Amino acid sequence: MNSYNGFTPSQRVKAQNWLNKQWANGTLARPAKCCACGQTEGLIDAHAEDYSEPFEAGKTDQFHLCRKCHMHVHRRFANPQSWLRYKESVSQMTIGIDGIERNVLDRIG
Repeated sequence: MNSYNGFTPSQRVKAQNWLNKQWANGTLARPAKCCACGQTEGLIDAHAEDYSEPFEAGKTDQFHLCRKCHMHVHRRFANPQSWLRYKESVSQMTIGIDGIERNVLDRIG
């Protein structure tokens, strides 16, 4: 795991371990739907922009993202043009899908 958003790998691992424990003991439900594109198949990851303690629901698992959306988020600074195109395509794709906040990727960056 690499540094991300000013947080060290050890901080990120600690946050992920906390989250895994919450999922395992049922304190938090495992994400089941990508908040960006609506996908429900496959693994849905929890993405955070803030890995500081104390860990808490809604911060440590702020964005529930499918693998594709999650990887685009992490590559957004390496390829800004691709990120902008991806955000636009997701925005167009999700028009009219219930339970999806349009343009949620704009809140990430």
